[in-house]
Amino acid sequence: MKCLKLLFLCWISSILTVTSCIIVDGYSCVTAYWDTVTCIVNITGIPVGQTNTSYNLTFTDTDTWGSRPTYHCPLVKRNHTYSCVCKITEGLYIGSDYYYYDIHLCHESGCHAVTQDFHPSDNIQLTPPDKPEVQETPETFNITWISGYEDHMYLKTVLDFELLLQRSQSTESKTLKATSQKMYEPIPRSELKPDATYCIKVRSKTNYDEYDGIWSKWSPSTCWKTEAEEVDGYSCVTAYWDTVTCVVNITGIPVGQTNTSYNLTFTDTDTWGSRPTYHCPLVKRNHTYSCVCKITEGLYIGGDYFYDIDLCHESGCHAVTQDFHPSDNIQLTPPDKPEVQETPETFNITWISGYEDHLYLNTLLDFELLLQRSQSTESKTLKATSQKMYEPIPRSELKPDATYCIKVRSQTNYDEYDGIWSKWSPSTCWKIEAEEEQDNTLVILIKSLVPLCVAVGVMLFLLYSPTARMKIKTLSHTPSPAPFFQPLFQQHGGNLQEWLSPKGKYVLAYKTEEILTTDDVIVAPKPITKEPEENVDYHNPTVHLTFTQGHSSYVGLPGVHEASPPLTMIYPGDTSYTQLPSSVWGFGVGEKEVASSPPEDFLNISCADSGCEDPTQSPECSLPNSPVEDIPPPCYCNDYCILNKTAEGFAPVLVSR
Repeated sequence: MKCLKLLFLCWISSILTVTSCIIVDGYSCVTAYWDTVTCIVNITGIPVGQTNTSYNLTFTDTDTWGSRPTYHCPLVKRNHTYSCVCKITEGLYIGSDYYYYDIHLCHESGCHAVTQDFHPSDNIQLTPPDKPEVQETPETFNITWISGYEDHMYLKTVLDFELLLQRSQSTESKTLKATSQKMYEPIPRSELKPDATYCIKVRSKTNYDEYDGIWSKWSPSTCWKTEAEEVDGYSCVTAYWDTVTCVVNITGIPVGQTNTSYNLTFTDTDTWGSRPTYHCPLVKRNHTYSCVCKITEGLYIGGDYFYDIDLCHESGCHAVTQDFHPSDNIQLTPPDKPEVQETPETFNITWISGYEDHLYLNTLLDFELLLQRSQSTESKTLKATSQKMYEPIPRSELKPDATYCIKVRSQTNYDEYDGIWSKWSPSTCWKIEAEEEQDNTLVILIKSLVPLCVAVGVMLFLLYSPTARMKIKTLSHTPSPAPFFQPLFQQHGGNLQEWLSPKGKYVLAYKTEEILTTDDVIVAPKPITKEPEENVDYHNPTVHLTFTQGHSSYVGLPGVHEASPPLTMIYPGDTSYTQLPSSVWGFGVGEKEVASSPPEDFLNISCADSGCEDPTQSPECSLPNSPVEDIPPPCYCNDYCILNKTAEGFAPVLVSR
């Protein structure tokens, strides 16, 4: 009864143009999460379009302090409902946490509440993505699209996508998934049927936990057609035994990207009655399909055989060629690896064709040999036939110390047969070793001659170098003074004074108050009479050093009361020497007092005293007891040795009186 009363009141109100009975029977408000909200409102009580009343929705922000901004959105009649798109913020984006709105349906007579605390972030329906694009590759169809939210502050990286793939004129469909991190989807060709039309469309949805909503509407669809299977090219050859080898290129479906099984069928067109058919499954190989098919029951393919070839699969067969004639498409199997036999003058090449037992081709073959030098572009082609299956290569035509390789291929030479050269046989390589022996001989000669040349050079240097010659001559001719000084250490314990005066007869007296002076040294040049090489050794003429005794000697020797005659020393003019102290030689240089006169020949020191002894003299004068014995030794010489100061130290030098 209450409903009847309410309807009666609404009917009366409609007659009287009263709108108090307007009821919102349902609504839907969603946001694309930019700055607008889209609402659809179903108003009952007043049929759509049956009133001139204007309606609008008002959105009042409930979280704004102070004045509460209100946004008015006129409703527009659309199909059987009213709808509007309302901008509800002054910014570019609707916030996620603090935007809440009260929604009212208003008209001229007043407003009716639709909902309170409407939260946009819980009612998101994104705008649909753009129409996807399809890029075709040999293996896939790549699907790409634009979400429309690439510049959005919040949603550009938190989106999920769903792709719907449909085959035209079929209920077959497939759903694919993607994210905003990978906005493309590859579809393998193997999953699509040939010669069919496919369409794809995309929709999006936010995947962030703080957002909630529904899938966007579908984007516009993109459609394309897959190609039908076609034989773009083929090659069938026979080794002329009982098989045919075929390579087929199937376009529309790239190799390996379909699950369809293919095979070739060979149908004999010249057989009376039933026509035998041979089926050969195609196998994926590299970028094509291939098969090796036995097409006869015998051992050999006859010269008069013709075949129709078809490409077949589950859906049917496509013609590849008709009247295929094997004897016009011969490619023999490659010969075996050639052998190389070495002789002093040639390298003999031999090989096996593989057709020695063939019924038709054993004597109808031509051969081509390719000779190549390793690490070089140099090559040479040789010819042969099945009547002479060897080829000699003279050594004179090959370079020494080089590696050569040779390989062989064959072809039929009979007029009724036609075909192409076989593939090359495996290569045989060998190295020519002749030059290597010469290299070894050269190495041996170098190793032998180098030390000899070095030795000769050293000898020449020693013979022609003045400095070296002088040192050699000095060391070879200078005697050792060691025997002369042996009594000093053996008999006198190193006491030089006792050695000079072993019997205590002589007293060395010095006058310390007198000033010692040194007599003049007279240097007189002497003509050179030595060999030319000695002139080169010394560079300067020999000079005479004349020493004159001073006014008086401080060394008193028995019998010595007058000055000794001057001494002359033969010595190189440019060589320095060190004079021994006067106490060693028994005479002084300068003013000295002589206690007693020495013997007249006191200064005629023996060879043994000088240290320059002659090995031919008698042994008794080689080791004197003292240089000042009362009775001199029976043998004397007029030469002395002095110590020459050199860079290596002191060396004795002969001095002639």
